[in-house]
Amino acid sequence: MLSGRPFFLFCILTMLTSAALAGDPAYQLYTTEDGLPSTFVKHILQLPEGYMAIATDDGLAFYDGYDFHRRCISDGLPDHLVKQTLLSRRNRLYVATDKGIAFADLEDNASPLPNSFTRIPFAAPDGDYRIRALHETTDGRILAAGQNRIYVLDAPQRNPAGQAGPETGTGRSAPPGRDAAMETIRELEFGFTLVPQTNLVRSFSFENDRRGGVLITTTGNNLLYLPPGESAVVRVANTGLPSQIRGIQHAGGSRYWVGSVFGLYLV
Repeated sequence: MLSGRPFFLFCILTMLTSAALAGDPAYQLYTTEDGLPSTFVKHILQLPEGYMAIATDDGLAFYDGYDFHRRCISDGLPDHLVKQTLLSRRNRLYVATDKGIAFADLEDNASPLPNSFTRIPFAAPDGDYRIRALHETTDGRILAAGQNRIYVLDAPQRNPAGQAGPETGTGRSAPPGRDAAMETIRELEFGFTLVPQTNLVRSFSFENDRRGGVLITTTGNNLLYLPPGESAVVRVANTGLPSQIRGIQHAGGSRYWVGSVFGLYLV
């Protein structure tokens, strides 16, 4: 008799096979005809109320189970090319775009979905404001992966409304009646010479470790580590991993899954 996980997989395969034999697709496709801003979906995040935040290359969409609700540049996002979203433990929704970062505090909105976002200004030395990934550390800091650099967003500070945007200098005002609790952004240091990474992939991926630090995979720089509370990234020595690794996930205990162009490593 089948039980546990094998039985669950057996049921799934049975349903899919039955649907195929009946000529019915085992999925439902949503496109721009249904209100999705773009069919190029980059990231999906489920919010506590059950809504889905969907990052696309033509804005951020919220799906309530019936309709898609689009948010774009006119709503405070720095750009229409949205890469990723992150909901922090403070219930702040961060949005990474090709021209910077924006946020909305969900508890400060009258409706379950944010109607406007506040841009977080920062200086990019080479004018490249692309943010490709977001991550929350154990101590509540937010890491933002740019191209060949990592920014850290420290604890929010009370800031006057109307902060300047990263490139346009115009910015967007905070909601009426309150100031925007704004993070300060600084660039993390590297204790070595960083090998430049390609534009074709996300440059960094992150995973918290049990000590409160962050393990970082790169395409070209092997495995890196951000110690707890520190501002300098160091290289992990003698990992035996190839230089080009992408993606890391805790596997339990002190072991991690690490992806690469050669396969999947368990280290």
